[in-house]
Amino acid sequence: MISVAAMKTGVVVVLVTVLVWVLAESQTVRTDTAEVTVSFVGQELAEGAQVIRAVPGEGWTGTVEVELEGAVGPMADLRDALGQVVSLTLGREVVAPPGQQQIVLRDVLREAEPFRDSGVTIASVTPAQVVVQVDTIRRLELPVRVVLPPGTAIEGQAVTEPATVVLLGPSSAFEAVDRPGALREVVAPIDTEQLGSLVTGRAEQLRGIRLEPPGWLVDRWSTRLSPASVNVELTLRSRTRTITIPTMPVQVTLAPTEQGAWEIRLDPTDQDLIDVVLTGPDEAIGRIERREVRPFATVLLSFEELERGITTKRAEVLGLPPGVEARVDDADVGLTIQRIARPDDLGAAAPQENG
Repeated sequence: MISVAAMKTGVVVVLVTVLVWVLAESQTVRTDTAEVTVSFVGQELAEGAQVIRAVPGEGWTGTVEVELEGAVGPMADLRDALGQVVSLTLGREVVAPPGQQQIVLRDVLREAEPFRDSGVTIASVTPAQVVVQVDTIRRLELPVRVVLPPGTAIEGQAVTEPATVVLLGPSSAFEAVDRPGALREVVAPIDTEQLGSLVTGRAEQLRGIRLEPPGWLVDRWSTRLSPASVNVELTLRSRTRTITIPTMPVQVTLAPTEQGAWEIRLDPTDQDLIDVVLTGPDEAIGRIERREVRPFATVLLSFEELERGITTKRAEVLGLPPGVEARVDDADVGLTIQRIARPDDLGAAAPQENG
């Protein structure tokens, strides 16, 4: 029979053997590959700070393949940490002067977390190199210009709060602003939907209008507008529209007491007003187009004008909805006025017979 002591000794031997094997296995050097997402990080955006990026058009995708060598244990710990983006910070992992230069990825990655002090060696990186651009931040203070939809009429000027904003960005991206004709401004565009909530004739404020960078700022890497939006105060006029009526017949209007007492003829060339331009609120103009209201042209003659037999008078356009105005280049109408002889007038003029 096997004694208890012998059994205990056997168990100890087995445990020690396993521990030795586990330790040996953990220290065995292995080779592995991993895909790593890399990000270049510059200094905080401020005037004079430096920023960095991979140069566009050089084939950089932001992902590299790293070949690793190391013991099983450290290798497993490293792979768990590689699920996050690896940051290469300017001035720490990447030391480079302003301008473009090529950096060796193996050299900068081994100084970055989580590779540094991991106990794992970076054997190679694909791609092996990348071209980066380092630039210095420039600061510009620019006025804000409000852009309204075409045809929008306002009273006075739109006012922004604040009136100026700060644009920060790399010096190379600002080169175009120094050329002749470059507009030193940012735009606050307002669309028709935003204007739809405003009451015409009253000063109102639109809040949080997003700003658009200047048109010359084509390359917008590491740029920032501060603030990125403004409040705009404006007074919206009634939205107006204009139509032209090609011909409008001219009528003659007399006082009721003068009806039938005068013969009035219009010059043949003045029987219509030509190209009558009507301008007013959109809704009122629409009523005219739908013939819900029918403006007309008339010559208003008073008793004194009839007595004088005037030969010319300006026609007026009446029957217009509120807010609509009419304009005619030539509204003068030629007239011929004659009194109509009435029977009682003839009787009063006949000589009386003596009895």
